[in-house]
Amino acid sequence: PCAVTDMRYTRPLEVESGEREVRFELAQDGQPRKYRVLSRSGDGWEVHASGTIARTDMEPAKGSDPEEIRDRCPEVMDGTEVYARAEAAGLTVGPSGQWIEQLWKGEGEALCRLSKPWEVTGVGEWLTYPGLLDSCFACLFTLLPAEAVMPTGFDRFRISRALDIETLWCHARL
Repeated sequence: PCAVTDMRYTRPLEVESGEREVRFELAQDGQPRKYRVLSRSGDGWEVHASGTIARTDMEPAKGSDPEEIRDRCPEVMDGTEVYARAEAAGLTVGPSGQWIEQLWKGEGEALCRLSKPWEVTGVGEWLTYPGLLDSCFACLFTLLPAEAVMPTGFDRFRISRALDIETLWCHARL
């Protein structure tokens, strides 16, 4: 298990038809380790995200059983509706980032049942697959006020199991 903390998105990383070099930097010393996501298109590097990552032995949080969370979250929608709402708000998520099958939403929290889209391969090679993170942000996005465009960071993101399982869960809380 690992925990990502103090994650901040400082600039969108736009993937266009032009050339762009992307780099992930991870400090080699200490625990937790600091990291940055950068890109270069022409002159100089731009920082897109930063934070810290560390191994952890944290147990799942109390009250994190999916059945208990669903009981607290009466509003239900399927993944198609989640992504349609995101698209209407200007947040485009490509096919490899559409893992949400179903979402349950309550007061200040949401739970998503996730599964790997058929187009995605090589997930086991990643600690956190980028498209999976997009789906976790889409889950969080459903909790934000209508005028919010996109989350710019989070305090803690915990990965408690390997990604080689069929069904994953994302629990987002404000």
